[in-house]
Amino acid sequence: MAEVKQIAYTNKELLLLLLKDQGINEGNWILGAQLTFTAMNIGHSPDGSDVSPAGVVGVTGVVIERVPEPLPFSINAEEVNPTK
Repeated sequence: MAEVKQIAYTNKELLLLLLKDQGINEGNWILGAQLTFTAMNIGHSPDGSDVSPAGVVGVTGVVIERVPEPLPFSINAEEVNPTK
């Protein structure tokens, strides 16, 4: 078998895995991200004499959130992870 170098998940696949991991079996859930924002100067020339302000976004975590009504991108936990 070839060495696996990367595994990618869609947002819905990741949400489904997290719901099952947490044993959640009721409600409508969405996937979200925790973000941090900062500003910095970015140089455009090798000597650093030409800089521009820039924004940087860091992803610090993934969250799942229960929503009161179904959404086009939510998952109903009861359908995908029923109580046994």
